[in-house]
Amino acid sequence: MKILFNKLFLILLFFLCFLFGYKLYSTNFKLKAEKEKYRLLSEKIIDQTAILGSFDFPSDMKLLDEDGQKSSVLKMLDGKAKLFFRFTDLNSNKCVKSTLPLLKKLSKQIGVNNIVLLTSSSQSYEAQIFCQKNDMHYPFFEIEKSQLHVQVEILDKPYFFIMNKDYKVQSLFIPDENFAVLTTLYFSKVLTLFSKSELIIHGIKFDLTDIDLGEIKMGKKYSIDFWFKNEMKDPLVVYDVKTSCGCTVAGWDKKPLEASAKSKIKVEYNAEQKGYFTKSIRVISNAGNKLVELTIKGVVK
Repeated sequence: MKILFNKLFLILLFFLCFLFGYKLYSTNFKLKAEKEKYRLLSEKIIDQTAILGSFDFPSDMKLLDEDGQKSSVLKMLDGKAKLFFRFTDLNSNKCVKSTLPLLKKLSKQIGVNNIVLLTSSSQSYEAQIFCQKNDMHYPFFEIEKSQLHVQVEILDKPYFFIMNKDYKVQSLFIPDENFAVLTTLYFSKVLTLFSKSELIIHGIKFDLTDIDLGEIKMGKKYSIDFWFKNEMKDPLVVYDVKTSCGCTVAGWDKKPLEASAKSKIKVEYNAEQKGYFTKSIRVISNAGNKLVELTIKGVVK
Protein backbone atom coordinates (compact mmCIF):
# COMPACT_ATOMS: atom_id res chain seq x y z
CA MET A 1 0.00 0.00 0.00
CA LYS A 2 2.82 2.34 0.93
CA ILE A 3 4.60 1.61 -2.39
CA LEU A 4 1.39 2.38 -4.32
CA PHE A 5 0.96 5.64 -2.43
CA ASN A 6 4.55 6.66 -3.20
CA LYS A 7 4.03 5.90 -6.90
CA LEU A 8 0.84 7.96 -7.01
CA PHE A 9 2.60 10.80 -5.20
CA LEU A 10 5.48 10.73 -7.70
CA ILE A 11 3.03 10.69 -10.65
CA LEU A 12 1.11 13.65 -9.18
CA LEU A 13 4.36 15.53 -8.52
CA PHE A 14 5.54 14.85 -12.08
CA PHE A 15 2.17 16.05 -13.44
CA LEU A 16 2.32 19.26 -11.37
CA CYS A 17 5.88 19.93 -12.50
CA PHE A 18 4.82 19.37 -16.09
CA LEU A 19 1.91 21.84 -15.72
CA PHE A 20 4.17 24.43 -14.06
CA GLY A 21 6.81 24.04 -16.77
CA TYR A 22 4.24 24.27 -19.55
CA LYS A 23 2.69 27.39 -18.02
CA LEU A 24 6.13 28.98 -17.61
CA TYR A 25 6.99 28.15 -21.22
CA SER A 26 3.63 29.44 -22.44
CA THR A 27 4.03 32.70 -20.48
CA ASN A 28 7.55 33.27 -21.83
CA PHE A 29 6.34 32.53 -25.36
CA LYS A 30 3.49 35.04 -25.00
CA LEU A 31 5.84 37.67 -23.56
CA LYS A 32 8.24 37.22 -26.46
CA ALA A 33 5.34 37.43 -28.91
CA GLU A 34 4.03 40.62 -27.25
CA LYS A 35 7.52 42.16 -27.26
CA GLU A 36 7.93 41.34 -30.95
CA LYS A 37 4.47 42.78 -31.73
CA TYR A 38 5.31 46.06 -29.98
CA ARG A 39 8.65 46.20 -31.77
CA LEU A 40 6.93 45.83 -35.13
CA LEU A 41 4.32 48.42 -34.17
CA SER A 42 7.04 50.84 -33.09
CA GLU A 43 8.71 50.36 -36.46
CA LYS A 44 5.36 51.01 -38.14
CA ILE A 45 5.09 54.37 -36.34
CA ILE A 46 8.65 55.24 -37.33
CA ASP A 47 7.90 54.28 -40.94
CA GLN A 48 4.71 56.34 -40.95
CA THR A 49 6.37 59.46 -39.57
CA ALA A 50 9.21 59.03 -42.06
CA ILE A 51 6.82 58.68 -45.01
CA LEU A 52 4.76 61.68 -43.95
CA GLY A 53 7.96 63.66 -43.59
CA SER A 54 8.38 67.09 -42.02
CA PHE A 55 7.82 70.65 -43.17
CA ASP A 56 8.36 74.22 -42.09
CA PHE A 57 5.36 75.90 -40.51
CA PRO A 58 4.84 79.36 -42.06
CA SER A 59 5.56 81.96 -39.39
CA ASP A 60 3.09 84.36 -41.02
CA MET A 61 0.23 81.86 -40.98
CA LYS A 62 -3.23 83.34 -40.43
CA LEU A 63 -4.72 82.17 -37.14
CA LEU A 64 -7.74 82.91 -34.98
CA ASP A 65 -7.73 82.11 -31.25
CA GLU A 66 -10.68 80.53 -29.42
CA ASP A 67 -12.20 83.98 -28.92
CA GLY A 68 -12.18 84.62 -32.67
CA GLN A 69 -9.34 87.17 -32.42
CA LYS A 70 -6.37 87.28 -34.80
CA SER A 71 -3.31 85.52 -33.43
CA SER A 72 0.18 84.49 -34.54
CA VAL A 73 2.37 81.39 -34.58
CA LEU A 74 4.74 83.12 -32.18
CA LYS A 75 1.96 83.57 -29.63
CA MET A 76 0.70 80.03 -30.22
CA LEU A 77 4.10 78.45 -29.49
CA ASP A 78 5.00 80.76 -26.61
CA GLY A 79 8.71 80.04 -27.18
CA LYS A 80 8.40 76.27 -26.62
CA ALA A 81 7.85 73.14 -28.69
CA LYS A 82 4.29 71.83 -28.58
CA LEU A 83 2.29 68.76 -29.52
CA PHE A 84 -0.43 69.68 -32.02
CA PHE A 85 -3.67 67.83 -32.65
CA ARG A 86 -5.09 68.75 -36.04
CA PHE A 87 -8.75 68.06 -36.90
CA THR A 88 -11.72 69.62 -38.65
CA ASP A 89 -15.44 69.65 -37.86
CA LEU A 90 -15.94 67.16 -40.70
CA ASN A 91 -13.49 64.51 -39.49
CA SER A 92 -13.58 65.10 -35.70
CA ASN A 93 -15.83 62.09 -35.03
CA LYS A 94 -13.10 59.83 -36.41
CA CYS A 95 -10.90 60.55 -33.39
CA VAL A 96 -13.27 60.38 -30.42
CA LYS A 97 -13.55 56.74 -29.34
CA SER A 98 -9.97 55.85 -28.40
CA THR A 99 -7.75 58.82 -29.25
CA LEU A 100 -9.17 61.49 -26.94
CA PRO A 101 -8.98 59.47 -23.69
CA LEU A 102 -5.34 58.69 -24.49
CA LEU A 103 -4.68 62.37 -25.25
CA LYS A 104 -6.24 63.35 -21.92
CA LYS A 105 -3.93 60.92 -20.13
CA LEU A 106 -0.90 62.30 -21.97
CA SER A 107 -1.88 65.86 -21.10
CA LYS A 108 -1.62 65.02 -17.41
CA GLN A 109 1.94 63.79 -18.02
CA ILE A 110 3.34 66.58 -20.20
CA GLY A 111 1.01 69.40 -19.12
CA VAL A 112 -2.14 70.82 -20.72
CA ASN A 113 -0.20 73.89 -21.87
CA ASN A 114 2.06 71.70 -24.07
CA ILE A 115 -0.86 70.57 -26.26
CA VAL A 116 -2.51 72.75 -28.90
CA LEU A 117 -5.62 72.02 -30.97
CA LEU A 118 -5.52 73.20 -34.57
CA THR A 119 -8.94 73.24 -36.18
CA SER A 120 -10.82 74.23 -39.30
CA SER A 121 -14.60 74.51 -39.17
CA SER A 122 -17.40 75.80 -41.33
CA GLN A 123 -18.68 77.75 -38.33
CA SER A 124 -16.42 79.28 -35.68
CA TYR A 125 -18.41 77.75 -32.81
CA GLU A 126 -18.13 74.15 -34.11
CA ALA A 127 -14.67 73.64 -32.59
CA GLN A 128 -15.80 75.04 -29.24
CA ILE A 129 -18.81 72.71 -29.16
CA PHE A 130 -16.62 69.71 -30.00
CA CYS A 131 -14.07 70.62 -27.29
CA GLN A 132 -16.73 71.21 -24.63
CA LYS A 133 -18.59 68.01 -25.51
CA ASN A 134 -15.39 65.95 -25.20
CA ASP A 135 -13.99 67.80 -22.18
CA MET A 136 -10.90 69.01 -24.08
CA HIS A 137 -9.49 71.99 -22.22
CA TYR A 138 -6.53 72.81 -24.46
CA PRO A 139 -5.78 76.05 -26.30
CA PHE A 140 -7.15 75.86 -29.83
CA PHE A 141 -6.74 77.94 -32.95
CA GLU A 142 -8.70 78.15 -36.20
CA ILE A 143 -6.68 77.85 -39.38
CA GLU A 144 -7.35 77.70 -43.12
CA LYS A 145 -6.85 74.22 -44.61
CA SER A 146 -4.86 75.53 -47.57
CA GLN A 147 -2.01 76.59 -45.25
CA LEU A 148 -1.14 73.10 -44.03
CA HIS A 149 0.60 69.92 -45.21
CA VAL A 150 -1.17 69.13 -48.50
CA GLN A 151 -0.35 65.40 -48.64
CA VAL A 152 -1.70 64.85 -45.12
CA GLU A 153 -4.68 67.19 -45.40
CA ILE A 154 -5.96 65.42 -48.51
CA LEU A 155 -6.40 62.23 -46.45
CA ASP A 156 -9.09 64.04 -44.44
CA LYS A 157 -8.11 62.41 -41.14
CA PRO A 158 -7.18 63.88 -37.74
CA TYR A 159 -3.44 63.78 -37.07
CA PHE A 160 -0.74 64.78 -34.60
CA PHE A 161 2.60 66.50 -35.02
CA ILE A 162 5.26 68.22 -32.94
CA MET A 163 6.35 71.72 -33.81
CA ASN A 164 9.58 73.03 -32.33
CA LYS A 165 10.27 76.66 -31.48
CA ASP A 166 11.88 77.16 -34.91
CA TYR A 167 8.53 76.34 -36.60
CA LYS A 168 9.81 72.97 -37.83
CA VAL A 169 7.11 70.29 -37.93
CA GLN A 170 8.16 66.70 -37.22
CA SER A 171 6.80 63.34 -36.04
CA LEU A 172 3.52 63.46 -37.93
CA PHE A 173 1.21 60.65 -36.92
CA ILE A 174 -2.27 59.61 -38.07
CA PRO A 175 -4.10 57.60 -35.38
CA ASP A 176 -6.07 54.50 -36.28
CA GLU A 177 -9.33 54.14 -34.35
CA ASN A 178 -9.21 50.37 -34.83
CA PHE A 179 -5.69 50.10 -33.46
CA ALA A 180 -5.41 52.26 -30.35
CA VAL A 181 -2.11 50.62 -29.35
CA LEU A 182 -0.40 52.59 -32.14
CA THR A 183 -1.55 55.86 -30.58
CA THR A 184 -0.39 54.65 -27.16
CA LEU A 185 3.07 53.94 -28.55
CA TYR A 186 3.21 57.28 -30.35
CA PHE A 187 2.26 59.13 -27.16
CA SER A 188 4.91 57.15 -25.32
CA LYS A 189 7.50 58.45 -27.78
CA VAL A 190 6.12 61.98 -27.38
CA LEU A 191 6.42 61.70 -23.59
CA THR A 192 10.02 60.48 -23.91
CA LEU A 193 10.87 63.35 -26.25
CA PHE A 194 9.35 65.98 -23.97
CA SER A 195 11.06 64.49 -20.91
CA LYS A 196 14.51 64.27 -22.51
CA SER A 197 14.39 67.78 -23.92
CA GLU A 198 13.18 69.18 -20.60
CA LEU A 199 10.03 70.54 -22.20
CA ILE A 200 7.98 69.43 -19.21
CA ILE A 201 8.30 72.29 -16.76
CA HIS A 202 7.02 71.55 -13.27
CA GLY A 203 6.33 74.54 -11.09
CA ILE A 204 3.16 73.47 -9.37
CA LYS A 205 3.03 69.75 -8.59
CA PHE A 206 -0.09 68.02 -7.32
CA ASP A 207 -0.06 64.88 -5.16
CA LEU A 208 -3.04 63.65 -7.17
CA THR A 209 -4.67 65.04 -10.31
CA ASP A 210 -7.49 62.45 -10.47
CA ILE A 211 -9.70 61.52 -7.51
CA ASP A 212 -12.37 58.82 -7.70
CA LEU A 213 -15.11 59.36 -5.10
CA GLY A 214 -16.65 55.96 -5.80
CA GLU A 215 -20.33 55.60 -4.91
CA ILE A 216 -21.84 58.69 -3.26
CA LYS A 217 -25.36 59.64 -2.19
CA MET A 218 -27.59 61.98 -4.15
CA GLY A 219 -28.47 65.33 -2.54
CA LYS A 220 -25.28 65.59 -0.49
CA LYS A 221 -22.22 67.82 -0.85
CA TYR A 222 -18.75 66.33 -0.90
CA SER A 223 -15.46 68.09 -0.17
CA ILE A 224 -12.23 67.06 -1.91
CA ASP A 225 -8.72 68.43 -1.25
CA PHE A 226 -6.14 68.57 -4.03
CA TRP A 227 -2.77 69.14 -2.33
CA PHE A 228 0.04 70.74 -4.30
CA LYS A 229 3.63 71.87 -3.81
CA ASN A 230 5.56 74.86 -5.13
CA GLU A 231 8.59 73.44 -6.94
CA MET A 232 9.80 76.83 -8.13
CA LYS A 233 12.39 79.04 -6.49
CA ASP A 234 9.98 81.99 -6.71
CA PRO A 235 6.65 82.34 -4.89
CA LEU A 236 3.75 80.50 -6.55
CA VAL A 237 0.51 82.35 -7.22
CA VAL A 238 -2.68 80.55 -8.23
CA TYR A 239 -4.52 83.10 -10.33
CA ASP A 240 -7.74 81.22 -10.99
CA VAL A 241 -9.46 77.85 -10.64
CA LYS A 242 -12.20 77.11 -13.16
CA THR A 243 -14.69 74.25 -12.86
CA SER A 244 -16.59 72.55 -15.68
CA CYS A 245 -20.05 73.16 -14.20
CA GLY A 246 -21.96 74.98 -11.45
CA CYS A 247 -22.27 71.84 -9.31
CA THR A 248 -18.54 72.02 -8.59
CA VAL A 249 -17.07 74.94 -6.62
CA ALA A 250 -13.39 75.51 -5.85
CA GLY A 251 -11.62 77.56 -3.19
CA TRP A 252 -7.94 78.23 -2.47
CA ASP A 253 -5.56 80.48 -0.59
CA LYS A 254 -4.81 83.42 -2.87
CA LYS A 255 -1.63 84.42 -1.03
CA PRO A 256 1.75 83.68 -2.73
CA LEU A 257 3.12 80.28 -1.72
CA GLU A 258 6.81 80.17 -0.86
CA ALA A 259 9.26 77.72 -2.50
CA SER A 260 8.86 74.06 -1.38
CA ALA A 261 5.71 74.94 0.60
CA LYS A 262 2.44 73.03 0.23
CA SER A 263 -1.15 74.14 -0.02
CA LYS A 264 -4.45 72.80 -1.31
CA ILE A 265 -7.35 73.53 -3.59
CA LYS A 266 -10.63 72.67 -1.90
CA VAL A 267 -13.30 71.41 -4.29
CA GLU A 268 -16.92 70.98 -3.27
CA TYR A 269 -19.16 68.77 -5.38
CA ASN A 270 -22.95 68.88 -5.08
CA ALA A 271 -24.41 65.50 -6.07
CA GLU A 272 -27.55 66.77 -7.78
CA GLN A 273 -28.16 64.03 -10.36
CA LYS A 274 -27.94 60.25 -10.34
CA GLY A 275 -25.45 58.42 -12.52
CA TYR A 276 -21.77 58.49 -13.41
CA PHE A 277 -20.01 61.84 -13.49
CA THR A 278 -16.62 63.33 -14.38
CA LYS A 279 -15.86 66.95 -13.52
CA SER A 280 -12.82 68.95 -14.57
CA ILE A 281 -11.04 71.66 -12.59
CA ARG A 282 -8.51 73.88 -14.39
CA VAL A 283 -5.82 75.50 -12.26
CA ILE A 284 -4.12 78.59 -13.70
CA SER A 285 -0.96 79.92 -12.04
CA ASN A 286 2.36 81.65 -12.65
CA ALA A 287 4.17 78.27 -12.68
CA GLY A 288 5.99 76.84 -15.68
CA ASN A 289 3.11 74.42 -16.17
CA LYS A 290 0.72 77.35 -15.89
CA LEU A 291 -2.38 75.30 -16.72
CA VAL A 292 -3.06 72.05 -14.86
CA GLU A 293 -6.24 70.00 -15.18
CA LEU A 294 -7.67 68.09 -12.21
CA THR A 295 -10.50 65.58 -12.30
CA ILE A 296 -13.07 64.19 -9.86
CA LYS A 297 -15.32 61.30 -10.80
CA GLY A 298 -17.69 58.77 -9.31
CA VAL A 299 -21.28 57.58 -9.41
CA VAL A 300 -24.26 59.15 -7.63
CA LYS A 301 -26.66 56.55 -6.24
